[in-house]
Amino acid sequence: MRCASTSVVITPPLGTSLAGYFTDRKAAGVLDDLYASVLIVEKDGAKVVLIACDLVDWPEEIASPLRATIAKRIGVDGCAVLLSATHTHTGPVTGGELADRDYVQTLGDKIIAAAVEANGHLAPGALEYSAGVDTRFAFNRRYLMKNGSVMTNPGAHNPDVVGPAGVVDHSLQVVRVLDAGGQVAAVVVNCANHADTMDTTYISADWPGYLRARLQEAVGRDVPVLVLNGAAGDVNHFDVMNHRVVQSIDEARRIGGGYGDTALEALERAQPLAMDAVAAVCGSAQVPYRHISDEELAQAHKTVAELKDDPEARLEGHLESQDIARGHKAVRLMFAQGIVDAAREYRDKTKALEVAVVGLGSLGIVGVNGEVFTDIGLAIKQSSVFEHTIVAELVNGSIGYLGTKKAYSQGGYETMWGGRVCDEVEDYVLETVSGLMKQVQEVR
Repeated sequence: MRCASTSVVITPPLGTSLAGYFTDRKAAGVLDDLYASVLIVEKDGAKVVLIACDLVDWPEEIASPLRATIAKRIGVDGCAVLLSATHTHTGPVTGGELADRDYVQTLGDKIIAAAVEANGHLAPGALEYSAGVDTRFAFNRRYLMKNGSVMTNPGAHNPDVVGPAGVVDHSLQVVRVLDAGGQVAAVVVNCANHADTMDTTYISADWPGYLRARLQEAVGRDVPVLVLNGAAGDVNHFDVMNHRVVQSIDEARRIGGGYGDTALEALERAQPLAMDAVAAVCGSAQVPYRHISDEELAQAHKTVAELKDDPEARLEGHLESQDIARGHKAVRLMFAQGIVDAAREYRDKTKALEVAVVGLGSLGIVGVNGEVFTDIGLAIKQSSVFEHTIVAELVNGSIGYLGTKKAYSQGGYETMWGGRVCDEVEDYVLETVSGLMKQVQEVR
């Protein structure tokens, strides 16, 4: 087996629009640099390229040609290139009208160069695996309310909260890459939590950056650390039941450092992975857009008519998902207009669900191009053909939240988007993953 890894700084210029909120926020400074980290693993001529980037997501129109170029440059099938995002909300917008096109071009060029560089330095190595549990930082962000509804991010002291409406996967998995001399060449970390802990207009990798920094203190400043965010679509760091809803730089440092300590403890127990083969397969499914009922559409039209000229309903200032729970007029108008637009533009159309499955011996990595709910991630792990399974969200693109039928029937922020996928998307995900698992077994 041969391995190689490298990292490249992808910090955008000041003034860049930051992603992840309803309103445009311009980068006012840099707290810490953003990175793209590359790991290539090869065995018996089969090669896999893992790339983890400090971005909120990867628009498919950018991810697809970038992966194709990397695959061509280093001589692998496109399925063997996994391009992931940590989901930091203090990174640059990369798609749509607010994106800096020059930066996006430079971003792609840097990642291609890094992958080519790593491919040119493949050398004998080994992989080790371990896992731990950390219950301190992730909580389901959807809550049952006294009136029977479900609310996302209801606030720290909301008297109507009954309890969490979903589960949390507190597992933390690590892969240590060793060179021929037994030195650490790279580390892969997988855990699930929204990377939106800072509430700032300064560029930062959020807790994944502080996790990386903590590991590098121990294993080497120049060692690439790939953070693969898990099924975090319905979890974040707000501990509502204990009245702790905090967003700050210190909070990001606390969470990232804590995850780093847990990862280091796990690394102390790491054991060699059984590396019989390296394989990669990918597939897609056309998922219908959500069904919008006549009643829902009528209500949306009514809301738009009531609020479109209301000065308090302007999308400006500091607005985020918590403003839904507060009933902010601007957010209500935004979602209502989204339903009106979706009913007109997306009827009888589909979105492409993209799934990739990588086999590194007894370890499987499943990448999905959306924000996966925890229950779906756990179901993937439970049905996996691998001894160990990592689930990574926002890989090779993003089609939004991928929730469960139960969650969509309950309501909440994640269910309200007019252009989201259908209520049955969990079936599409699990069926696609199951088929690819069978394929990867055949390849191995």
